[in-house]
Amino acid sequence: MKHTVINIFVLLALFTLQSCRDDSEAMFDSNNGQAFCTLIQAWGENDNKIQTRSNINKHEKIQFLPVEEDDNVQIMAITGDGMENVKSLGQRSNTDIVNPDTRATTKEEITSTDQFKISAYYTDIANNEQTLINQQEIQKTYTSGGVDYWKLTGENVQYWKLGRQAITTYAWWPITGVTYNDTGSGKYFTNYMVDTDVINQKDLLYAKEGPQYYITPQPANLNFKHALTAVRFIMGEGLGHKDDETQPGTVTKIELKNIAYKGTFNIDTEEWDVDYSLTRNFVLTMSNPPEMQNKEENVVLNPNEYTLLMMPQDLSKAATEVIFTMGDGRTFRATLNHSDEWLPGTTVQYKLVGSLSQGYIIYASSVNADYNGTGGSISVTSYELDGNTTKPVGWKVTGYSIDNGQTWNDINVTTWTGNGVPSVKQWITGTYTGKGTGTGANPVTTPLTMKKNDTPTKSGKGQTINDNLYSATSVSNYDLSQYNTKGVKNTGSKKSTANCYIVHAPGTYKFPAVYGNSIVNDDTNSDAYSQTNFTNALGNAISSPNILTDTGVDAANVEAKLVWYENAIKSAITDVNYDTSTNYISFTVNKSKIYQGNAVIGLYDKVNKYYLWSWHIWISRAYMDYPDVTLTDGSNTYTYAPDHLGTIYMGRQSVYESRSVMLRIQQVDESGTVIRGSSSCRVSVSHGSNSEDNRMVAFPFWQWGRKDPRPSSYNRYNPSYYYTGDNANGYSGYSMKGDAYGWYAAGAQIEMADAIKHPDAYKQKFDSTPTSAWIATVSYNWWNGNLTTFVSTKGHEAVKKTIYDPCPVGYHMPPSGAFKWFTETNSTFYADIDPNNADRVLLRWREFTIGNKTLQMYYTGYTDGTSGGMLYLNYMCLWTGAPRQALVTSANTFFCTTNPPTFITTDATAGISDAYAVHPVHD
Repeated sequence: MKHTVINIFVLLALFTLQSCRDDSEAMFDSNNGQAFCTLIQAWGENDNKIQTRSNINKHEKIQFLPVEEDDNVQIMAITGDGMENVKSLGQRSNTDIVNPDTRATTKEEITSTDQFKISAYYTDIANNEQTLINQQEIQKTYTSGGVDYWKLTGENVQYWKLGRQAITTYAWWPITGVTYNDTGSGKYFTNYMVDTDVINQKDLLYAKEGPQYYITPQPANLNFKHALTAVRFIMGEGLGHKDDETQPGTVTKIELKNIAYKGTFNIDTEEWDVDYSLTRNFVLTMSNPPEMQNKEENVVLNPNEYTLLMMPQDLSKAATEVIFTMGDGRTFRATLNHSDEWLPGTTVQYKLVGSLSQGYIIYASSVNADYNGTGGSISVTSYELDGNTTKPVGWKVTGYSIDNGQTWNDINVTTWTGNGVPSVKQWITGTYTGKGTGTGANPVTTPLTMKKNDTPTKSGKGQTINDNLYSATSVSNYDLSQYNTKGVKNTGSKKSTANCYIVHAPGTYKFPAVYGNSIVNDDTNSDAYSQTNFTNALGNAISSPNILTDTGVDAANVEAKLVWYENAIKSAITDVNYDTSTNYISFTVNKSKIYQGNAVIGLYDKVNKYYLWSWHIWISRAYMDYPDVTLTDGSNTYTYAPDHLGTIYMGRQSVYESRSVMLRIQQVDESGTVIRGSSSCRVSVSHGSNSEDNRMVAFPFWQWGRKDPRPSSYNRYNPSYYYTGDNANGYSGYSMKGDAYGWYAAGAQIEMADAIKHPDAYKQKFDSTPTSAWIATVSYNWWNGNLTTFVSTKGHEAVKKTIYDPCPVGYHMPPSGAFKWFTETNSTFYADIDPNNADRVLLRWREFTIGNKTLQMYYTGYTDGTSGGMLYLNYMCLWTGAPRQALVTSANTFFCTTNPPTFITTDATAGISDAYAVHPVHD
């Protein structure tokens, strides 16, 4: 099937969505629009959800209908996708095999000459449905690379400004003769009527997508299905002229009597509500009737445009009949009382045969399994009819087809082909033989093993960042101090240092072994460290940016070490080395292992066995590939980083598309050889589509005033982000060592020098004064060199970046009032629910819209300063650079929660021993 790309320019946040094609990805500029792909379902490929009133699987099944007053003639009701050896009008060769060719099946794609309509809806925060698109027509705009691009008729620009509401889209073809109604609880084609003139009957196609959260760039797939039933008529053997068997027989007229023709189709439930009080007769007059010799088989009487496209219905609701009028004056009448209903998207064939006293019969039920491969089996009925006696006949599957029977594969091949082109791996296996018992009409059921699609469509911000990391051009000897976070080299290659460096590609990296932010544009920045109570690892005042010069430690006694790393980047960072001749630390990021993650590299004193300084390494492209956001409120303007510092977008959303294959089943003898002259059938094996979503986010946390983070936040849904650094004790998977150096002892007193020496340790708060602090002596100015006192009322104080600031080059800790205007009046809360587990929230975030700009921030949770454990996952907790109290036991924060009632506290405080996330602002 061909995918038709439809770009209707729906703006969903600020994402640019890409189109989808069968085997490759079409790239285009959608102007931040929503892309739609269409795919028309193959005729007959309905699933168990598509039904009128009872749950009947799609199948190819034969049932016998007696003809009134003629025991020698019967009608076979054949329900399913069609039969082999069915010939179109005018074809007489017994070797001809022609697939059913109805008007419905020829509608295989939405072409550039077609127009169809769509409506789309979303649910607002108040849980009210809002109309996004109201029955608008789609039209082609241009064709590029063999792909058609579309838009809404009359629209040329992006215009629907949405957040991330779940959107449901409905589409239908044709645009005339269909009344669409969306009042009440569902979406309907109201009072649809089948045209009495067979030539004017049209296929009725519909599609529904959603509700779907478009959080990440991904297409909305409009999978069109057929809403009507195709009805065909066939002449079988033994229907030559009644008076002279050497002369051909003809059918001059076919009538369907008492057929319901009016009803309402519910697109959501995919069911027809048929008005059985209104029936009419449908007459097909054969102006040039095909001729049928006595020994001929399977001549289609109403091919192509004469196929009847009827209302799906329960045939037991009315005395429905079929009447064949022959050219020799005979009339054959039968009541359509076979057990099957006319179902949407299926083909029903009525075959008039004059000899059914003996022959081979076989039919099988179709398979509709879950997307992950469970629930698959086929049920085959195979027997030989001899008068009124039946006896079982063995059967076996003799081939696969993935192109609706055009070409076939042997059952033993591992790669299926379509039209001679290898296109998909074999994904079903089973016991493909069987034989009934007893009377021979008993079915044999055999299970199938269906593999989950091993190439799902993957999406999500984490997937995009990881793909970009892997595909980025490798760097060599990349001096991190010479580039900003966007990857732009500083003017004159001047160096500026920080405590956090961002890795954006595989390759080799280096940075100077100097204190963070102590070098700016090649100049010594003494303002960053010449502050009261600023000390080095030895507890002394800092006098030089160069760590070894400042501490007096011999270069021969130090080495660079990987302090800790998250498991997701295990083996990604290698060859950590300190070069005494250049005073640089270098490391390698392996292309085969590169992935989002955080780590800390330290300069280690091998003699005294502690770290002299350490640096946060963040592997990500978040700050490079996504823009900063500038927000202005009155006279105050801040440019915010696109993500919390160290954000890791875990997992992905994986979409598993539906797949189907046709099995050919033939009757065999005891040796397994196909019986000459026996029958065969085809059965469709398929599984539906679904998605798995394991997206979450994690963040490193900082205790207030410390330059080093503890590893990423609570990870119960993704253990690959547990801490696995040197000497890790597995502290409940939360990360850092908890009992090292007596830091957890009651009333233990430490200073900044201890924290510098041990970046792999987490310090609980004191049990004695000063309570809520992780340290004995705290300075107001650790994260803002301008402060000489605490900030009791949040404001917009100027910030001087210090050597303890955890932010990368170009960013610093936000002032106390940086989030002051982030209130409920300008925020929208979102939560993404795992579709496979309604109790599991994968992502929570807020969007703060001020003016015409929006900043998105994820909920973080935080680490409690008392237990060291992760608490309150439904909170967003961000530090500012300002202390709150005179004893500096608490600091100003930005804080909001999802607990009812949802609220935001811009004036919140927290104990500085708690560990919070950091969201930097630009210098």
